Amino acid sequence: MVNNSKKIDVNEMIKPNIINGLDLTFSSFLSLFFEERELITFFL
Repeated sequence: MVNNSKKIDVNEMIKPNIINGLDLTFSSFLSLFFEERELITFFL
C-alpha cells in the first residue's frame, strides 16, 4: 500500500516536468520560427 502511493507521487512529480519541458521546446521553436519569418519578409 505504501509502495503504491509513493509510485503515484513520483509520477505526479515527473508529469509536470515533462509538460513544462514540452512547453519550453514548443515556445522556443515558435519564437525561432517567427524570427525566421521576420527575416525572410525583411529580405523580400
